[in-house]
Amino acid sequence: LAQTLWLQNLTLIISACTTCAYYIEQKKQSVLVHCSDGWDRTAQVCALTQVLMDGYYRTIEGIIVLIEKEWLSFGFKFKDRYGMCEKLQEKSPIFIQWLDCLHQVVIQFEHCFEFNTRFLFDIWVWSHSMWFGNFQGNSNKERHQNQCAEKTISLWAMVEANKHRYVNPNYVKPSDKPPSSASASLLSSSFPRTNPAASTHVLMPISDWKIFKLWDVYLQHSDVFWASRGPWSATQISGTERRVSSASNKSTVGNNVMWVPDEW
Repeated sequence: LAQTLWLQNLTLIISACTTCAYYIEQKKQSVLVHCSDGWDRTAQVCALTQVLMDGYYRTIEGIIVLIEKEWLSFGFKFKDRYGMCEKLQEKSPIFIQWLDCLHQVVIQFEHCFEFNTRFLFDIWVWSHSMWFGNFQGNSNKERHQNQCAEKTISLWAMVEANKHRYVNPNYVKPSDKPPSSASASLLSSSFPRTNPAASTHVLMPISDWKIFKLWDVYLQHSDVFWASRGPWSATQISGTERRVSSASNKSTVGNNVMWVPDEW
């Protein structure tokens, strides 16, 4: 783990996001974010900064809208980054890294998020499975050309069907009241707030990798397991089969998408 510098890279991303949030919120300045190509670090920093600044994106509905906007609509190359093409040199855990950054923030501010870390884990697994059309290809254009919407279902349909599993019981909806000392305790020392009441809904997480927690999902994932299954295009949710119309689907398992039970 130390040799990969994974936690240190999380620090750099979260630190960049807190910097953006600080200048926008406290300094009232505009921030331009752009990496070499505009679809890797740009998506990571812009998406997480919005989570820090806007309570809407800390809800289940909001985070779905954010992923659709910053990752899917803006053309993040899921096919290339997930290694689902011949250009293996393009493979990179950019989206997983962002989910881990979000996971670290959720741990620090658990009461601020409507969803739990299981929600983030399932997004990672199902987006990587290539079973769901909205995460296939490198752009909306490719997904449209491949008729992904007609041949597969959306990952968000699976989320909606299992929403009860993702609700955080400790979630406290934002209010207009100034934050309590407890809720304001986990602020980055690099950016002290001169007026906490003016930044009630803005999170400033600590970005020191030494306090980060290794996401236990890394010990549960098996590329061999997922590669041996899918892509499927129907679903069996909570014991109830839901048929998906896909007459042109050529999947080896017919017109069924399978919901993998937790114990698998």
